[in-house]
Amino acid sequence: MRLMLILLLFFCTACGKDSKNVQEESLQSLKLAIVSALNNKNHENALTLIEKGLVQYPEDDELKYLRSEAYALQANIDVYSLFPLIKMKLFQFAITEWNDVRKISRRQRNNVNDLVIDHSHDNDQENVLLLQMEKIEKIPTEEITYTIAAIEPLYSYYYKNNYFCAYHFVIHSDLFLDPVHDEIFFTYHEEHQAPEASTNDATIFCKERTRMLGNNPLEPKIKSAIQTRIKEEASRQVNDRHSKLDSRKERERYVEALWIIFDSIPVIKNTPDLNPQHLQLISLALVGLQEIKDKFQADHRLGKISHQHILLLSGFLMISSIKHTLYIDKIQRPSDVLCNVNIYNITVSYPSFILGLSYFMKTAKESNLFKLDEESAQEITLLLEKAPPILNDQSTEKVKNVILKVQKDNGC
Repeated sequence: MRLMLILLLFFCTACGKDSKNVQEESLQSLKLAIVSALNNKNHENALTLIEKGLVQYPEDDELKYLRSEAYALQANIDVYSLFPLIKMKLFQFAITEWNDVRKISRRQRNNVNDLVIDHSHDNDQENVLLLQMEKIEKIPTEEITYTIAAIEPLYSYYYKNNYFCAYHFVIHSDLFLDPVHDEIFFTYHEEHQAPEASTNDATIFCKERTRMLGNNPLEPKIKSAIQTRIKEEASRQVNDRHSKLDSRKERERYVEALWIIFDSIPVIKNTPDLNPQHLQLISLALVGLQEIKDKFQADHRLGKISHQHILLLSGFLMISSIKHTLYIDKIQRPSDVLCNVNIYNITVSYPSFILGLSYFMKTAKESNLFKLDEESAQEITLLLEKAPPILNDQSTEKVKNVILKVQKDNGC
């Protein structure tokens, strides 16, 4: 639909009102002249008319809205042309129904996950680990129970009137995550006075000492050392398992991200290209739309349309940035996404992606078009707080090295 017709319909509620008021008629004539200039792609003239109008009518929000549209059009982006992307059918669903797409394609994504991720653990493993760590921290060391599966002499020697013995304990404990199969190998060293003895005597003594330890209750100092070691090992087991769980979650997010991009290839291909030199114009358009959105309720005409256009422009910035960093035509399956990242375009595309993501996050929670869960929203918000507006040489090199390493690890 032509921009002229859309904007005429947009302002139709104001046309005809207070027609006897000369000032109002003058303002409406100005707005129609601005729309005509925009429709004829005379953006400079439109902006000149808008700025002159704002001098005379500084509080007119429709002029401010037109200024944002003019900035976007000057960047060769017609906001209304982006609507077909949002309604575009993707695997028989509109993008506004992507939540349903995610549910239906979940089984496909899980099949990919099974190739990459070990799902043999319980879904509630994180809670199990938290409870286990709580148990470990609360139990007094002297109350830790265990069984000794084996005791073996490790070494023995005689030196300066002393026998030196070392024993190798194989220990099980119900404090371990798997009490039946988990075990630790504990080495205990001790010395005994033995005047006028020899190394051969030490060997005999330590073997006998090993037999005695296996057949009698352990001395308190040995028992305490074993219990302390069990507690340390049990804590290490939980921390290691937790690290593996976190790593698996990261891989799950990685696979999910690949699927989202792969599912979006038709949309990405049809998204207009952004000239990096026009980013400042898009930024000015977003600033103006944000001011209007913040001023009006969501059900107000200007509030609603500025809300939608922020989503469209910010979404465009993100998608066009992704498009610029991928060799789109080479991607035939999800795994191709990673191998077809153009690392040399990352620096150029990064500012527009971060700008788009920032505005999108500000608006997405209030939108009827997109849904975002609270956890993801918080993660992205924290990311944005730390993200610089541009990448310096050091950050660029770091990102390139990470991507190159991941590509190499995945056989790209």
